[in-house]
Amino acid sequence: MTSRKSWHAPGVHTVHHAHMLCSSPLWRVVVAILAAVACMASLACAGVVAPAAIAAGNSNNTSGSTVSAVDDDDAASTSTVADKHTGVTMSIAQSTAVVTATSGYHLSATIVNNTETTRAAGTLTVAYNPTHIFVSRADMQHWAQGDVAIPTKTVLGQVDVPQIPAGGKVTVSVDAAADSAALKAIVVWGPKPLQVTYGPRIPNANDSSASTAHDTDAADVEPIQLHSFLTRSTDGLSNAATPAMNITMVTPMTSTTWQTNTDAIDALVSQSDNSSTSSSSKSSGKSSSKSSNNTSGSTGSTTGENKADTNNTNTDSDNAADANSSATHSANNNDSASTSSEGSANSESAGSQQNQQSQNSANDSAQSQSQSQSQSQSQSQQSQPNTAPSSSGVATPKKNGTLTQLQQVIAKHASLQVVADPALALATGQSTRVNAVMQPAGFDITAYAAKNDASSYENAGVNTADWSAQSALNGITSTGTTIAWQGNGDWTLQALAAAKQQGYGMVIAAHDFDSSATATVHTGKYVVPTDAGEVTVLAEQQELGKLAKGKATSSNADSEQSAAGRIARFVAQSAFYQMEQPYTTRNLLVCFGENTSPAVIDTLMTALEQSSWLQLTSLDQLANAESYQTGDTALKTVPQSSKLSAKRSQTLNSTLHDLTASRKDIDRFASSVLTEASASTKAAKRWMSRVRAAHTTLALHALSQQAGNEEREGLIQGATSLGSGMLAGVRITPTESISVVSETAKMPVTISNDHPYPVHVKVSSLTDSMEIVTSRFTEADVPAHGETQVTFTIRVATSGRTTAHINLLDRNDKAFGVTQDTSITSVLRISDMSGFLMIGFSLLLGVLGLWRQFHRKKDPDE
Repeated sequence: MTSRKSWHAPGVHTVHHAHMLCSSPLWRVVVAILAAVACMASLACAGVVAPAAIAAGNSNNTSGSTVSAVDDDDAASTSTVADKHTGVTMSIAQSTAVVTATSGYHLSATIVNNTETTRAAGTLTVAYNPTHIFVSRADMQHWAQGDVAIPTKTVLGQVDVPQIPAGGKVTVSVDAAADSAALKAIVVWGPKPLQVTYGPRIPNANDSSASTAHDTDAADVEPIQLHSFLTRSTDGLSNAATPAMNITMVTPMTSTTWQTNTDAIDALVSQSDNSSTSSSSKSSGKSSSKSSNNTSGSTGSTTGENKADTNNTNTDSDNAADANSSATHSANNNDSASTSSEGSANSESAGSQQNQQSQNSANDSAQSQSQSQSQSQSQSQQSQPNTAPSSSGVATPKKNGTLTQLQQVIAKHASLQVVADPALALATGQSTRVNAVMQPAGFDITAYAAKNDASSYENAGVNTADWSAQSALNGITSTGTTIAWQGNGDWTLQALAAAKQQGYGMVIAAHDFDSSATATVHTGKYVVPTDAGEVTVLAEQQELGKLAKGKATSSNADSEQSAAGRIARFVAQSAFYQMEQPYTTRNLLVCFGENTSPAVIDTLMTALEQSSWLQLTSLDQLANAESYQTGDTALKTVPQSSKLSAKRSQTLNSTLHDLTASRKDIDRFASSVLTEASASTKAAKRWMSRVRAAHTTLALHALSQQAGNEEREGLIQGATSLGSGMLAGVRITPTESISVVSETAKMPVTISNDHPYPVHVKVSSLTDSMEIVTSRFTEADVPAHGETQVTFTIRVATSGRTTAHINLLDRNDKAFGVTQDTSITSVLRISDMSGFLMIGFSLLLGVLGLWRQFHRKKDPDE
């Protein structure tokens, strides 16, 4: 029993044997020492484990389970505050961007619990400082990053936040009416510091249901704060009105999802200019039919595509749409606080609709003013028809809802300036208001200048004329405004000169042009002298440009991690820029990004149209504004380096290499495979011109600044297929094995031509054997869409088996296409009298030899 009990209880087992050995004095000393060591070890273990268990227990709120927490290495190794801040996040989902005398204020915050435990109930508080005035841009940045403590004691609203389960999220809303005391406290218009705090629950005085245990849980909630801005307009305030600051908002109308049309490539390779007309019209009809379905607003065919595109381009679309609804929030709401979780999205949407309806009367005048401005602009600016068909159709933008949504936003906001990619306009064939056109396919001029090797582009099939200003206008309009859009590199002096040489007298610097830190913002216009002439650079304002493109001003700006937070900062920052020099005439340029969601553009433009301190202007007005810098002063501002990353340079070199190889295949076919007679005809020349133009189209899109890695690889593959398809269209038809029963035989070979014009080829045959050989070469003319058969002579010296390798050669004796292998089997047979005589004579000699061997006389000496 003792041994069995000690087996299950090792501690008892040790003590039992210790008592057996206690009779020896020496063993008594050893046992005492071991007991002391065991006691110290147990105390040390208790001192280490207990704090970890308490900390973990606190992080688990009311679970009280310390076993799982001790087993969790992460929970034991990090502090409670750090774990809560990294595991629970809060972002602004909606906010009123511009507060007017009748708008009131609305804010919705989304809290996400990324931990594995339930988050205790808490309270969300939205408060601000109505009397604070920011004195510098650095002051605003410090507040956005939470680096400075500004008292925010005026509470706009509070709302209880329910418990959040592990992995769940909750959206809560706070509303303040326009006539509330909190909003009436504002005396001076402009940006005000606003703080959103999610902390322990604050029970109401009349809340008798709040138990002590619940309050204890709420006290454990660690506060999380967001630092944002509330911007009050001059509407309804007695402040002296100052001139509005000019601002020009520009969006590029491009597509980052160009793809190769393999059907168009196959048709181009196999059909002539005349025969492809009907096929192209059919293909174009299908494309336009699908396009019309995509732009008609039919939700049945485009809903899924719109969702996919929204997820791929910008995850802030939903937030931006929510922020747009709250930008027009009604003032008729009383001070209230509403709570909504994931399951209550419908009620929140209904509330937003009601708020929108109550604001319609306030927006009617602004909408009529916008419409009149649109009509005046349409009269003063030439609208681009954009109805020309695509030149080749080998590259098409993927059909999704983004372009349709962007066109709707453009139609809605007349002051939004549009710089369109002419290739997109040609491919879609849709009429949209366009203020200027950029270089075709958004060709990256900055990378071209950084590469500084025009021949590498020409070898790839892209000449300077292919992306010139005149080329941008071809097929769209004979006259118009052309503006070169910035690529992935900076506008260096060499890049500006390259743009000017191709007819672009004006360029847009969408990032990183003027890195100098000036005391105040200024007009974004520079006139830079180059070797090719003066170039007008329209440079965007850096901080506002980053926010418009969906980037936070700093990684520490906590509220700018969502679209609504960035829009609130944009509006506040623009108000501060106007206030720092209210009587100085300036015109700021802000560019949206190629991937900016149309919902974000719509929301921000709506907020800016409600900003009384801003005057939205056109590109023409900015171009005609007084320059900030000219001459040598502007030269000093121009970046000295393109800052093109090593990765982008490597990608550029690889793209040019692949495009050069496919272009060489096309040129080789034209010069060395087409018959000289057909190559000289006008029809064949037109066909080859169309093939080269198609390759150039694919190359331009592959070299575009907007092309992603996946799209670029697809376009390069399309160009490779086009080049290889020209040579692969002339091929050897597979033949069956050949059996030879005589010394000579004929081997027929059939050559097919899938092209619409005849070709001339040389056919080569070579065997693996020296005893079974074929004639070496023969030549053939293969008609258009036809076949020609040539023959090779087979000579056999012995029976056996070998393989003949048949290749096609061009006029320069260079092989192309796929090698055709034909098996040859030789079985020699007697086919005339001479053979029988030779066999008979051999038999006679053999018989004579045997007779002599048996009848000869032996030598006596043997």
